[in-house]
Amino acid sequence: MPPEKMRMVHHRYLVDLERKGILFAAGPFVNEKGDRVGLGMIIIRARSTAEATKIAMREPYTKAGQRVMTITPWQRNEGSLRLSLNLADGELRIDSRTYAISPKNR
Repeated sequence: MPPEKMRMVHHRYLVDLERKGILFAAGPFVNEKGDRVGLGMIIIRARSTAEATKIAMREPYTKAGQRVMTITPWQRNEGSLRLSLNLADGELRIDSRTYAISPKNR
């Protein structure tokens, strides 16, 4: 599969996991300049290591043998998330990022 197509299939897979409430976070590792360093990390919600492995092995790059997925159980003990939703301005803030929001057309 051409690289651009694989990237799109990978992204669709992650978006599908996000919409199902499985994906907690995903993204590449970057340095201070924003340049990629290595690959990245995908954090998923799973009830067991076996379930996490099953989900991870379906990731398109991994399934095609282009990447090796390492499954590491993680116990969330501490941390915070700053979330601000301003409906009047159509703005969602998560930590230091701001997103424009608008109602879906029905």
